[in-house]
Amino acid sequence: MRYFNVTEAIQYLNKLAPDVAPKNEETLRRAIRSGELPAEINRGRDGSKIAENDLVAFGRKCIAK
Repeated sequence: MRYFNVTEAIQYLNKLAPDVAPKNEETLRRAIRSGELPAEINRGRDGSKIAENDLVAFGRKCIAK
């Protein structure tokens, strides 16, 4: 299973769906805090870890909007 931090997740989503993917890291952080995007929350330099399958599911939600 591949994991992404928030910065990597933004880049990954923008490769998958550049027209509808969020451009701002805070958008993903907000989704993590609200529970919309499951992630292992870590504070500090490494930040949160997002599983690839959860990120793809979140990307599909973005496309459906």
